Amino acid sequence: MKRNATIFYHGIMVKSFFFAYYFYIDVPEDYEHSKQIESFREGLGLGGKFGSLFEEGLYSNVTDELIPGEQYMISVFVIRKDKSLAECVSFLKSQKDVVLVGTQGLLFLAMNYKDELPFGSMAISIDKKRALPIIDGEPLASALFKSMGGRLSLNLLSIRNKFDELHCILSFTRE
Repeated sequence: MKRNATIFYHGIMVKSFFFAYYFYIDVPEDYEHSKQIESFREGLGLGGKFGSLFEEGLYSNVTDELIPGEQYMISVFVIRKDKSLAECVSFLKSQKDVVLVGTQGLLFLAMNYKDELPFGSMAISIDKKRALPIIDGEPLASALFKSMGGRLSLNLLSIRNKFDELHCILSFTRE
């Protein structure tokens, strides 16, 4: 059951990341982490070649899973200087009790907490390189872009590129 999230704004620089705001989420008792890709794909009616990019098996190596019945705080950090995936993971791991839930966590937010996601930047749910999906031999990070009109698009980003001020990372912390 989704509760109404309250967004708390801050505006604090932490290392080269701007801590913009946070909100809380509740994971329902019937949540299945391994079914998030399938639920998202079915909800959007994805099929054919595009739909094959979102096959469950590509995302099965997630570092951590959301736990049914638990509450998490989602912190939104805007990247202020070019950062590699490794630097983003290192930053998140320096935060207390962070969990790396990858694409599944990102899609859970898209389906249940869309209104709380940031506008106008790529919101990335970071995971370790070994847990990322590999397509055509390249590990890719998943990101959601939310337009000013509220439309979401899921993107796969090359981790060879640096992430910059057009990107933000989502930190999942178990409460």
